[in-house]
Amino acid sequence: MLCYCMLGFMEECPNKDSGGCAPDPRDDPGDAPPEGTGGDFPASRGLKVDLGVADVKSTGRKRAVLAKPIKPGAPCEWLGLRYAGGGAIPIVGCLEGTQTNIHHGPDKNTLNNRQSNLHAICSECHNRWHTLNDSYYPEENPGEEWLPEPTVAHSIEPATDEDKLRNDIYWNTKKGDREDEYGSWR
Repeated sequence: MLCYCMLGFMEECPNKDSGGCAPDPRDDPGDAPPEGTGGDFPASRGLKVDLGVADVKSTGRKRAVLAKPIKPGAPCEWLGLRYAGGGAIPIVGCLEGTQTNIHHGPDKNTLNNRQSNLHAICSECHNRWHTLNDSYYPEENPGEEWLPEPTVAHSIEPATDEDKLRNDIYWNTKKGDREDEYGSWR
């Protein structure tokens, strides 16, 4: 069975005091990921099932890095999008950012590491999305689907010039002087 130590996360290995785990010769790399590992990526194969995870947030984020590696210098995946990220309030994507963060969403359950729920985005988009959406999610990650009501789907629809202008005005306006509803101009 594949263990975290074999993926470079020695602190997560149950055998870390004895130097880690040895690969199990019975493992077949062609096996599908076991049910409950939270993803459709090869590295999830053999990882602890979701019900046995003690620290949902940490485990999910480590799996996300394996499932969706950041490509330094590559453009932000939300670049120029009109409804980036989904959630309660999608954002207008940046104009020139590069990948620096892995974002879970719109399902904020960090164990949901399906490619459709992971986005390699810039810090500006990541911070803006969380500024607008964090209050719609409960404090603790439940380890299961975690969506606000209502949820807007992430979309690859491009932003118009008017969207980009209004977005720029919104984020460059002092917080207390902004419109009451971020999305009211859409």
